[in-house]
Amino acid sequence: MFRLLSKARVLAPRVASAAIRRGVPPPHRLVGAATTGTFHVAGTQQPQRRHLHLSPRELDHLQLHQAGRLAQYRLARGLRLNHPEAVALIAMQMMEEIRDGQYSVAKLMELG
Repeated sequence: MFRLLSKARVLAPRVASAAIRRGVPPPHRLVGAATTGTFHVAGTQQPQRRHLHLSPRELDHLQLHQAGRLAQYRLARGLRLNHPEAVALIAMQMMEEIRDGQYSVAKLMELG
């Protein structure tokens, strides 16, 4: 374990300097990236924006998951769900079961 940590400490400056040469600032110099999606390099005033490119399938999964979480939140508050919310909640739960990998396809089809 000690060897791995010391190797990481030795390699970290090399990785950081390679990132700087490529124009990517090291993580400790990024300000505001986690909350706004916009960041600026410490010491500069020009904000930069990085875009996350998702495939159409990933966008569908993300939207379905967001709708399912919203439905789950409304259900927890005691509100009745409409049809699209109920479908989104069921689909989100099925996606989570698939991701967990505990059930076979036949079992999920039986549940679903």
